[in-house]
Amino acid sequence: IYLTNADGIVITNTEIVNAGSCGILLDVYPQNTIISNNLIHQIGKTGVQIRAENLSSVDKTIYNTVDNNHIYEVGIKVGHGSGIEIIGAAYNTISHNRIHDTSRYAIDIKGTPMVDYLIGQIIDGIKVTEDNVIDFMRAHDNIIEFNDLSNANLDSQDTSVIESWGGGPN
Repeated sequence: IYLTNADGIVITNTEIVNAGSCGILLDVYPQNTIISNNLIHQIGKTGVQIRAENLSSVDKTIYNTVDNNHIYEVGIKVGHGSGIEIIGAAYNTISHNRIHDTSRYAIDIKGTPMVDYLIGQIIDGIKVTEDNVIDFMRAHDNIIEFNDLSNANLDSQDTSVIESWGGGPN
């Protein structure tokens, strides 16, 4: 399932199986989307991905919820696949999911892009410096709670069950 620029969509009580890349991909400014009570398995890369696009000084990919899903056997085609991945998105809630048998992370939160890349960029007319770089780190204030995570990192190294880098505060 691929949603772009979506607001207020609900995906519930669905089985997603044998997807080549992502089971569900929320892309280009999804907001207020709820993904709940789904069975997502045998996925090529990532079960659920919430991804912001482009550099911005404003949070645009926000307030999405991934709750009470069973996600397993992800990353079967790609060794760095995840159960759930947040890239550059803020104020999302990932809760009460059962995630297992992942090639790399069960849950992955990444800023977009890395801090070293941001410094020196001009974003929305503002020069990014060491003093204000945190204002441009978009994967902040995400809540990860009450998930059952196991049997991760089956095809990767230098990893953990929950991974985060460059996300920003909170």
